[in-house]
Amino acid sequence: MDFTSDLVETSSSIFASTESGSSDHVEDADVTVSAEEMRRLELEERKKELLEERNTLLREVDGYEREIGELRKRGGVVRVDKNAMDTLVDVLGFSRKQEQAQELERLLDNSQRTRAVLHGGSSVQEELNNKFDSLPLLNMNLRLRYLQEYLYRDVEIRLRNKRKEQGHDPAESVIDAQLSFRRFSTIPFEVHILIRYDEVSQTLKEFTIGEISKEVELQLQPLRTLRNPSFFLMACFEFDKVRARRYKLLETLVQKYRKRIFKCELSRTGENAVFETLDVMKGRKVSLRIDFQIAFEVKKLQYTPYPTSRLSYELNKDDKRVMVSEVEAIASGLIREYGLDKGLDELLNVCLFAKLYR
Repeated sequence: MDFTSDLVETSSSIFASTESGSSDHVEDADVTVSAEEMRRLELEERKKELLEERNTLLREVDGYEREIGELRKRGGVVRVDKNAMDTLVDVLGFSRKQEQAQELERLLDNSQRTRAVLHGGSSVQEELNNKFDSLPLLNMNLRLRYLQEYLYRDVEIRLRNKRKEQGHDPAESVIDAQLSFRRFSTIPFEVHILIRYDEVSQTLKEFTIGEISKEVELQLQPLRTLRNPSFFLMACFEFDKVRARRYKLLETLVQKYRKRIFKCELSRTGENAVFETLDVMKGRKVSLRIDFQIAFEVKKLQYTPYPTSRLSYELNKDDKRVMVSEVEAIASGLIREYGLDKGLDELLNVCLFAKLYR
């Protein structure tokens, strides 16, 4: 949030009150400053005197120690004033403790003074210099780079415009962005979003989903209920990933059976594939159509961004649909047993080459 206006008003009121009585307090301010300056100078002088006394005492102790050492070498009797030595030891001990306390205070002051306020615009090195926890780095460029390289690799985000709107809070910004999802390169899609947020508090004010590519508009229609940009981005990304995975799966099956049967067709969207062969023994056509639908459910979007996949099958013999429930049950069992890829492969063998499969 932008508190500039509040600060200006508060400051102006303070300045107004100050100006009203400024003429009465100018001399007092000068006197106060002068007194503080004199006090500081006196303390500096006292500090120098104490340091000189300390150095003098240290030199005396060094002199006594040398005399004692020489006397011991000559075998003489060492006579030292015990009270004087105790006093010197106490003074030196107090001096060392005071010096350690001053050093600690200096380090604490430096750490508090140099500790920066970190945010998404802070450099990586600045964050590392001031980091005392194991939380992720805040640097926005670094986080965006990792998101692009390891998570949203096939997503392109283009900022059309970032503007301030007239008549709104000056702290509010509006981001007009275009999201392009290109993992399924056959039919990429784009989404236009509008985000209004507060730059000071970094809070979202409004999130609007605009135009969606016509190829996927119907499938993504439930996402218009979302009000979380991150959740929406993840849902679109997962949708695009499942689309690409679906197309690759059915395309692999088409390529595998193309040489064994006389007709294999895969739709451009990858939503369905038709496999047709000729039963020479009985002189009839046998075909299996696999429909692979991807959709979002509004209820599930309350807690998960992942789309739901549905598989349906249509077995025809001489253009007549047969064994509706049996095919569904067989497919379900094969997929549970072998997984999706191998399960669909086995289903084609069962339906198109029943005698060979036995």
